[in-house]
Amino acid sequence: MLRFFLLSILFFSPTSWAKPPDVIKLTNGEWPPYLSKSLPGGGPSSLVIVESFRLQGIEVVWGWYPWARSYILAQEGKYDGTVIWSVNEERKQSFLYTVPVLEEKRVLFHLTSRNIEWTTMQDLSQYEIGATVGYHYSKEFQDAEAQGIIKVRRIAEESNNFKKLIAKRIDLVIATYKVGYALINSELPENEVSMITHNDKYIDVQQWSVLISKNSKHSKYFVEQFNIGFSKLVESGRYNEIMNEK
Repeated sequence: MLRFFLLSILFFSPTSWAKPPDVIKLTNGEWPPYLSKSLPGGGPSSLVIVESFRLQGIEVVWGWYPWARSYILAQEGKYDGTVIWSVNEERKQSFLYTVPVLEEKRVLFHLTSRNIEWTTMQDLSQYEIGATVGYHYSKEFQDAEAQGIIKVRRIAEESNNFKKLIAKRIDLVIATYKVGYALINSELPENEVSMITHNDKYIDVQQWSVLISKNSKHSKYFVEQFNIGFSKLVESGRYNEIMNEK
């Protein structure tokens, strides 16, 4: 009888029937054409995230910050998570990853007046390569950077690398294909846009996911619900529709 009574208390207690959260707070940042506060819906990747959670009855509330701030706020649990980030071991210490929401090639941009051909990292040793502080590139690239095989000059603002390229202060810029061209078209004068192209050989194919902070009380729930919602979005054809909208 006592056992039955205790089980009854547990079964009918308010906490056992606690309503799952229907709001998630996520940090975001400027990374056009995929993410931007100035783009419709916050950009296609933001819209994919919003609609994936919405399919599971969860509303997304955005906080827009510089990338370093976005990461720290989510890491500390002041937000439930942050979007969108590639996988590395350091981030796994603080975050759970959803399924990837974006896959894109990273390439080397150069001036059209130069012919750049490469096969190995050693082939790139003669060039100054512009990269971005805090970005994680392929293991091969980062190992070559750490070992001094390639000369990498990192700066805080990715767009400024293309300005340095035009000024011939660096020889190459490593960037995601579509992001690179979006920055070129938005940040450079029209007469300079046609001066930059990219090498067909890509550095890597990277995937980006939503990161849910391990300090969020509902971290596992949010990951689970997003993955389900994202699967529904892809199967319905809506994902491709969003990502291909002009």
